[in-house]
Amino acid sequence: MKELTRQELKDFSDSGVPVPVDIPEWDGSVYVHRMAGYQRDDWDMKTSEMWKKGATPTRNSRALLALYTCCDKDGKDLFGPMDLPWLAGKCASALDRIFTVACRVNGIGQEEVAQLEKNSVSGTGEGSGST
Repeated sequence: MKELTRQELKDFSDSGVPVPVDIPEWDGSVYVHRMAGYQRDDWDMKTSEMWKKGATPTRNSRALLALYTCCDKDGKDLFGPMDLPWLAGKCASALDRIFTVACRVNGIGQEEVAQLEKNSVSGTGEGSGST
């Protein structure tokens, strides 16, 4: 296997080929790519903080994952941090479509998703209720 230089690593695009996701609820499609390390860490941290508080971790976890992974066909991010509030208010079934593909593309396993679903059913903390 080839030993990579610092510059080769810096220049290498490792977000992968964007994967199209049809969103009939929005009459179109988006693309999903791999998260950067800091985004995955942030998503993991925010969802695990919710679990510790006993809150519903899915309150914004699907929207946050969409925020970090949705892109155009060239891999350019569609959303920025300021988009989370309105994105979280979008149709749940559309966000679920993105979430499913984003989990697969980013190696978010069944155990993590099962924990999210378990807590979303049983959580009664600050995360419950509407936004």
